[in-house]
Amino acid sequence: MTPDFDPDERYRTELGLRDMQREVEAAEEQLERNTRPVGDVFVEFMERGDLVEMAVGSHRYAGYVVGVGADLVTLDVDGRRADVSLSQLTVARVVAARTGAGHAFGASGTESVLARLRELAGAQAGTIAELAGADFGLVVATVIAVSGAHVELTTSAGEHWVVPVSSIGAVVTSPE
Repeated sequence: MTPDFDPDERYRTELGLRDMQREVEAAEEQLERNTRPVGDVFVEFMERGDLVEMAVGSHRYAGYVVGVGADLVTLDVDGRRADVSLSQLTVARVVAARTGAGHAFGASGTESVLARLRELAGAQAGTIAELAGADFGLVVATVIAVSGAHVELTTSAGEHWVVPVSSIGAVVTSPE
């Protein structure tokens, strides 16, 4: 051993480096949380299996996240499918956190409200849907036509509705 060797000093230096490394890792994690898109938050909820409540205006949907698209989160709401637009989302919260396996992240199948409406006008034609928006309330109808800007609907009472796609915050359907 050299006369200048101090094992305590070496130990303090190693501890200091480990503390610094932990601080850097914590700062990196915080930066990631601060810069991630809102869809990634819902992917986390889905993977954990959290019970989530989402609101579009006064309309609330509570269920488990089963899909996340570019601008859409799909919830399983007691066996019904609620597709909520992230651009129309008013607020969301975790109702019951779950520790354990939720749903693995994968392709959601539906990327946006527009894509979901096109499914209802095409492959799922005739499906009755509840469409909700913060500005227009709720309409229960069948989608009969979808353009890039608006959707045409008919209700069971025979009313013909035209709603801008940008106003639709949620589309809820029941299994066939």
